[in-house]
Amino acid sequence: MTLLGLLHYLWEQTRLNVWEPSGQRSWASCHDQLRIAIADTVLNGQPLEAALYVVPPFRSDSADLINRRLNLFTSQLGTRGHITHRGLILGEIKETAETRYGWRFQLRNQRMPLYLTAEHRQKLRRAHRAALSENRPDRSHSVGLFLIDRTAKGNLTVMDGAVMLTNRDYIPADSSHEVEMADHLAAAGRPFIKPLRYDHREAVFPDFLLLDTTPNTLVEVWGVTGREEYEARKQQKLAHYQRTAAPLIEWNTREPLPTVHSAR
Repeated sequence: MTLLGLLHYLWEQTRLNVWEPSGQRSWASCHDQLRIAIADTVLNGQPLEAALYVVPPFRSDSADLINRRLNLFTSQLGTRGHITHRGLILGEIKETAETRYGWRFQLRNQRMPLYLTAEHRQKLRRAHRAALSENRPDRSHSVGLFLIDRTAKGNLTVMDGAVMLTNRDYIPADSSHEVEMADHLAAAGRPFIKPLRYDHREAVFPDFLLLDTTPNTLVEVWGVTGREEYEARKQQKLAHYQRTAAPLIEWNTREPLPTVHSAR
């Protein structure tokens, strides 16, 4: 399983890819649900809880405890003898900045930054262009899962990573247009799910699935024009949906957002 696959798995296990109109979600609630899921997860025969640190929300009354837990986690990383111990950190990217030797990722609510080479940063940008765009929609988030090492000086360095774009409520999105649609559906009071691919690229998934109709309504966001491969994929998906006879809402992003009033 890739790091993006693991990130998708955790979001699905915690149902953080599902939105209910009565819901209210913050990083604090995401953190609590993720911690529960991680406690029950085994990866490569080892408890995931021992290898993965989820950045907690800031709480002034427990800042010292949070720092001690982070220090304990990172103290186990690095090279001792001939063995290198690495770990995983999951958190929201607050800002990125170029440094003398590469780049720095500052995670929200965490004092210790993550450092990475220009090569690693470029690799992440190619793989997760929407999530690391400098023009993300307002109030969207970039959530990262990073494989990290610890240098002899105590710095945390990124060896690999996956970054996921989400809307304001931490619903995953594959593009800025999907962020707009997720916010649009939530504002209309529609319960929905964002299907996640894990490591599958060829399976046919709608961008969103409305849960308040029978059968469920498919939602597709068409945001790319002039690309032969994209158009072929679009026609493949439309043909598949036609065979299933499921209701479909489409948004061509060159046009206004469609009306999505509640079905109830």
